[in-house]
Amino acid sequence: MKIFTLSVFILTFSFSAFSNWCTKSYRYENFWIAAAGEMGEKVQKNTFLDEMCWRLGASYGKNLIKDQSRNLSACQNAFKNGKEDGLNGVTQNSDFPTACYDAGVRYGISSLISAARLGRNVNSSSNCVKAYKVGYSDGKSDIVAQPNVGKVEHNCYMGGFQDGMLFRDLL
Repeated sequence: MKIFTLSVFILTFSFSAFSNWCTKSYRYENFWIAAAGEMGEKVQKNTFLDEMCWRLGASYGKNLIKDQSRNLSACQNAFKNGKEDGLNGVTQNSDFPTACYDAGVRYGISSLISAARLGRNVNSSSNCVKAYKVGYSDGKSDIVAQPNVGKVEHNCYMGGFQDGMLFRDLL
């Protein structure tokens, strides 16, 4: 009986833990960059790689393309528009089909943060790297998040903040 109870507890806990695995930091980026790769973007794996999130993202991208096969041109256009909005830090717009647009926005934002982590600005008009570093420092120091008002810088700061919280005692 003890083994059964312990097994149920472990399965319940592990299922709950894995359900939120790809929602933060580099894992989130792995998911959306892999999904974009399946949608035709030329991508490479992150420096910080979570293989499970990469595979889940690739599977999501394949399924999205499969689900939109009747309207693939509109999906590709919505993804492209979403990517441009994401690279500019715009998250309140929409396009149809929304799942394709949303994937583009998430890919754009993930690209910003991944590049900032490596010390590169994607947009020449923004200072994403500086915002990321300030966010990282605040997250690591357990300071309350204070993102900038600029759309791109806000996203970069929050990406750094999450990384700082995640890697507080590791890096």
